[in-house]
Amino acid sequence: MIATHVDSPCLKIKPFSEMRHAGYSLVGVETYGGGLWHTWLDRDLGVAGRAYVRTDEWRIESRLVKVDLPLLRISSLAAHFHDHNPLKLNNETHLIPIAGLGSERKQPDSFKTRDERGDDSKESTQPSKERILWQTAPATSRHIPNLVEHVATKLNMQPADIANFDLSLYDIQKATVGGTSDEFVFGRGIDNLMMTYCGLIALTQSVSAPESLSSDRTIRLLSLFDNEETGSKTGLGGGSTFLPNTLRRLSLLPDPSSIQTATSKLLPTIHEQALSRSFLISADMIHGIHPLHTGYHETNHKPLLNSGLVLYGAAGRNLTKNTPGHLLISELACRTTPSPSPAPSLPPATSFNDVVNANDPNASPTPSVQGSANPDEYTEPPKMQYFVQPNNISCGSTLGIILAPLVGVRTAEVGNAQMSMHSIREMAGSRDLENAIRVFRAFWMGFESVEGEIDVD
Repeated sequence: MIATHVDSPCLKIKPFSEMRHAGYSLVGVETYGGGLWHTWLDRDLGVAGRAYVRTDEWRIESRLVKVDLPLLRISSLAAHFHDHNPLKLNNETHLIPIAGLGSERKQPDSFKTRDERGDDSKESTQPSKERILWQTAPATSRHIPNLVEHVATKLNMQPADIANFDLSLYDIQKATVGGTSDEFVFGRGIDNLMMTYCGLIALTQSVSAPESLSSDRTIRLLSLFDNEETGSKTGLGGGSTFLPNTLRRLSLLPDPSSIQTATSKLLPTIHEQALSRSFLISADMIHGIHPLHTGYHETNHKPLLNSGLVLYGAAGRNLTKNTPGHLLISELACRTTPSPSPAPSLPPATSFNDVVNANDPNASPTPSVQGSANPDEYTEPPKMQYFVQPNNISCGSTLGIILAPLVGVRTAEVGNAQMSMHSIREMAGSRDLENAIRVFRAFWMGFESVEGEIDVD
């Protein structure tokens, strides 16, 4: 199994977001996760997420929506105001996007306080009908109408049909390859969409051959979780029972290769036995060494971009530490070196030797995994490197430390190195993508063969 998360620090639109001040229309937002919020200043921001639309009088449906337009911008203060530090922001008052110019919108009198109404009558504790209608009206009553109109246009709906939405802000600038030798990737959400992408591509490649699962007794599973940046303690996060429940259901499925009758019964401990033979990779990006701030890394553990997948952990247990697990992953990676000759048409393989040595009677007896759909592209195994945090500096946690006790399986932490973590625009190595895909592909294709060769008493 490989587990990653798909969320990143961002700004989310508040339920009642319309704000107007000093002649500007503003959008109230709340912070999600621990972002480097000063990097959100002076960026072209669009909105994306889920909208709830009224398709008829009594039916509401959810629709995914992405408005890829520069609708919003959080403007920084001019450099001439020397007493202002742009790196220190009040998240409530300084992170308010500007949507446009606009005047105050008149609100119903019943929504105003007694002083605002200009009367001395005793304010009723019961909500009036007008107040109820204001609070339960379409999204146009709680958000800037032009913003709602953009969302409705994308969905081919009328603004009045938008009952509610859950939208996040994002930088509309596309990801790009950069550096003088195209050695970097610049973009948003690299933590952790890069590892999610690598896991998904590796999974599809590992089963691309028609016979890829013919003799494999394992279940290849990729889990993509939300809400990791806020602690994972939600129904969509790694701290939920979703993965344990899914694994239990999978372990209780009958074996299609065996003869089963209506009266056949599975062993009562079949699920626990399956877990004892299972393995989980928690794949999350990790801090690469910064050339201008090298003091934040331990002397002998300084992951460098494009230098391989990072095996990491922490004895203090804010990260899962599993030396046998890292050894297993390293062994799989070392055995991915293919034969330099073009890939032959292979019969169903039961071991690494069957795959690599099908055409070569003089090949080394060392088993090896077929590392690619085009194995002749590679002559060396994937690169690996290590990371541990210094004893005097804390480090963030990952899904591994949450899923390991919840699921009860062996777990190891891996990930590509990156810089600018939690910035709106992050940076990683372009060559680390394929490297990680090769490791993950080898993990799914070779786990059953290699796992039994590492004996831990």
